[in-house]
Amino acid sequence: MKILLSSDLHLRYGTPVSRRDKIFVTQLAKMGYLVNLYTEQDCGLWLQAGDFFDAPRLPNILIATYIRLLKGVGFGTTEIPIHCVLGQHDLLMHNLGSMSRSVVDIFRSAGVVEILNSNPRAVGDVLIYGASWGQDVPSPRTGKRSILVLHKMIGTEPLYPGHDPIKPKAFANNHGGYELILCGDYHYRFEARSKNTLIVNTGCLTRQSCSERDKALQPAAAVYDTTTKEIRWFDISVEPPEKVFYAAAEATDEGVSVREAVAMFVEKLRAQSGICVSLRDNLEQYFELNDTPKLVRQKIGQVLEEVSCEN
Repeated sequence: MKILLSSDLHLRYGTPVSRRDKIFVTQLAKMGYLVNLYTEQDCGLWLQAGDFFDAPRLPNILIATYIRLLKGVGFGTTEIPIHCVLGQHDLLMHNLGSMSRSVVDIFRSAGVVEILNSNPRAVGDVLIYGASWGQDVPSPRTGKRSILVLHKMIGTEPLYPGHDPIKPKAFANNHGGYELILCGDYHYRFEARSKNTLIVNTGCLTRQSCSERDKALQPAAAVYDTTTKEIRWFDISVEPPEKVFYAAAEATDEGVSVREAVAMFVEKLRAQSGICVSLRDNLEQYFELNDTPKLVRQKIGQVLEEVSCEN
């Protein structure tokens, strides 16, 4: 059997302020690539290592679009259920008890997502275990072929000063008995072997920021063959960073970054009097009085849309 592997998808609707594209459209194309890869490689299972979504509540257009994609409705594919664990971004207040109030539970109810846990799911002659964010790592049954999917900060290099991630080989050594471990949370790809265990992270589906580390990120997926116990990598195409991200001084007409422009806007708004009841009316009035740049208006509108979807 062949198994499609993916890690942090972080599916979202609103576009990060540093990006030029519409991230919903970009991510949908990449998910379409993964669906086609699943079919072309004749996979029998899709495993995903958490942070399926970037937030626990998202707009209906995103929910409906991805459910149709995974059910094959209008996309020319067959129905593909994904077996996954939960990351902190999938959960309200990072609380596992909130799963029933999160987007991921809609996908589970629609039959396109199955949540893995410490009670293994038998697929052929392999047992699939799961550990969502904050959960203990289960121990596999002796003498059984076992795979673990988990969302835990395991990585090859520190991501910021003082960061000390668990190293892949060290984790595999401490949790023996698995032939394959698929990790999430650490957004960068790695592959390592320790004794009889292959430990893998396919990295994040899309570049999340304009940091140099993220700009250099090459999104990827992998296919694991349970017969040969080998893995094959598939790079997911991306546009050059200069086409995706704003340069620091070109985000607005005034030559300042969008982040700086939004901060300036907030400070000016705080100084205004005569505030009305409607926030949107206040914003529109302020936009006109202060000739607010169009890009800043758009970004603030996106934030309001996302906040309204999350409350």
